[in-house]
Amino acid sequence: MSQQTAYCVFRIGSIWLALPAKVVREVMTKPRMVAIPRSHSVLSGMSNLRSEFVPVLNFSTLFPEESQGQEGFMLVIEEANGDWGLVVDEVTSLVALEASNAPDEGREGWETTIVGWASHQEKIVRILDSIRFRELAAIELNSDYSQSKQEDLEANFSDVSESYVTQ
Repeated sequence: MSQQTAYCVFRIGSIWLALPAKVVREVMTKPRMVAIPRSHSVLSGMSNLRSEFVPVLNFSTLFPEESQGQEGFMLVIEEANGDWGLVVDEVTSLVALEASNAPDEGREGWETTIVGWASHQEKIVRILDSIRFRELAAIELNSDYSQSKQEDLEANFSDVSESYVTQ
């Protein structure tokens, strides 16, 4: 038998999602953000939130086929490893949902962030695991950073080796 838990229900494009209410520190209008050049698409940028720099993630890698709408709001997610933001189109409410578990078989990558489904106001809502989402984002960002560092090293090395060859 499923247990009801409080969730923050929100929308990105036409997809309805939910995070456990206990991890959502606040909901606010989308603040100004600073883009990070050459960063992975999972990172929208950084936001200065009351003298705290918060990385802001997006769902473009989770749902690449889904175009995002107005992106008028930001959820601030509170975790032990640090807070982070998530830009969303709409936030409806905090509501108790009875979630069913998502099957573990055959899922990989970003699909593993969806841990269940629920029904709310005649809509199917996908329940997300905030920790898994942040972990996958960190993996993407770290691999992207490592790859760009390797490319920079190779470019610098080729510049140096070409100068030795021409001398």
